[in-house]
Amino acid sequence: MYDNQYDISAHISEIVDYLIELINENSVCIIIDNVQNLDEVSIEMFERLIDKEDYKNNVTFVFSFNTDKLYSSTKPYQFHKKLNYYMHKSLNITIAVQLMVFLMMMLKSILLIV
Repeated sequence: MYDNQYDISAHISEIVDYLIELINENSVCIIIDNVQNLDEVSIEMFERLIDKEDYKNNVTFVFSFNTDKLYSSTKPYQFHKKLNYYMHKSLNITIAVQLMVFLMMMLKSILLIV
């Protein structure tokens, strides 16, 4: 995928379809850090993934932004706004609840390790 000859943007739909197949096989949590540094093609891929509504299994997305490094004219900024909108929509309250449960489970796991 990172071959200089491979044009990711030309195959974004195929990549998204493949990731959806993987997600439909198992419940997953996708964690992406430093989203403010992603390119437009990566943002487009994640937008397509979160806009899909009929996954067969549970999927949780965790996106981490350094908001002090977000610039209003960028695609990551627009993506951040879109995620904030989703979080405030009443239909997507379950996403916030799932995220909180996941974070609590992660915290318990970390505390068990320490």
